[in-house]
Amino acid sequence: MKKLYNILINYFCLFLLILNQSISHFRTLIQGDKTAGFSIFWADDGLDTGPILLQKSCKVEPNDTVDSLYNNFLYPEGIKAMGDAVNLVAKGTAPMVPQPAEGATYDPLLNKKELQKIDWTKPAKELHDFIRGLDSTPGACTMLDGEEVRLFGSSLWSDKQPEIEKTVDFEEQKGIIHQRGLLIKAVDGQFINVERIKTGTKTIHASKYGQVNDSQVVEFTEEELNITNSLRQIWIDILRIDVDEDTDFFASGKLKDFFIKCQI
Repeated sequence: MKKLYNILINYFCLFLLILNQSISHFRTLIQGDKTAGFSIFWADDGLDTGPILLQKSCKVEPNDTVDSLYNNFLYPEGIKAMGDAVNLVAKGTAPMVPQPAEGATYDPLLNKKELQKIDWTKPAKELHDFIRGLDSTPGACTMLDGEEVRLFGSSLWSDKQPEIEKTVDFEEQKGIIHQRGLLIKAVDGQFINVERIKTGTKTIHASKYGQVNDSQVVEFTEEELNITNSLRQIWIDILRIDVDEDTDFFASGKLKDFFIKCQI
């Protein structure tokens, strides 16, 4: 590492690098921050503790998710900024700004289910921020009508109460199924609306929750079965996981990794 110091740089999706280890973009939304950003820094012997070379920021929109921040800012601007950083290093003009140590701490990973669970004692804004902070993976977890589900596509609701098509039971209160999704009243009297619900490996529009599934079983021809098996093997070779009819590529985390590698 000592031999590489001053020529090894790294990219991180946060300003204060040692605040959030590897989940910074999740935590930015969960904490309700109004600004997101990334840092390019010099690598040293510590974990994300090296001096800062370059930083860029963007405004967090009210309904931004992890995916929208990544696709609209962190990835495209990160690529440009890395090129700028390399040019600064090559010219010998790249800054080395020490990170502030005060208030810095490592944040726990959100890979445990108990950390993904919605706390319905929180006000609407905090519920909304938590749900979008885990969108699109792994998803914010709760019990709905006695079954475990994950919620996606949250927004703060300011319209008048919609026509009720069905009521459902959460752990702490009831929700309203309507044409635009699932409306939930928080403890502060404000509402959030959720557009998508995931049950098991299937994700549906929230307005369809609880409806009878009238879908028919599709029977493949022998030729179609051969094509299906070939495609399955291709994805097995790419993702290095078992692939069957119920495989959720995004939940496995492998599909996004694959697309990122392709873009790089």
